[in-house]
Amino acid sequence: MDVVGIGASVQDACNRLGFHIRKFNAGSTGGVRVLDKNGRIIDKPRPGHEGIALFNNIRSQNLYDMAQALHTGALRLLASLPYLVELRTDMASHQYETRERQTVVESKQKLKARLGRSPDYLDSLQAAWWCKHSAQESGFRVRTA
Repeated sequence: MDVVGIGASVQDACNRLGFHIRKFNAGSTGGVRVLDKNGRIIDKPRPGHEGIALFNNIRSQNLYDMAQALHTGALRLLASLPYLVELRTDMASHQYETRERQTVVESKQKLKARLGRSPDYLDSLQAAWWCKHSAQESGFRVRTA
């Protein structure tokens, strides 16, 4: 669940009801891959780990990882998926740049201005992608269809 804005209130309500959910904050920099002083990529750096962040935030890293997964076939979109056209538009509309070894995907605000709407379909897929992969890395079994 995205814990920014109204999501924070939803998270609090879920916790009060005994449902503990996995937090997702696309704008966070915590946990982005880093390049350490020896030139090794650290996939899950611990807090305080020194290195050069390879992405400006979780959102950029997620979108990059999802694009790679689409390219290799690790992520496939079903033809029968509702709103497939909109999702593909959301996915293909992002622009990025590289700054000092760091991949920076354009802001959601810029994308919204260009699309004329919020990329909500991609936001949903990206949150699910992050939750699935962060759960697997934590040792949880994730059931997929």
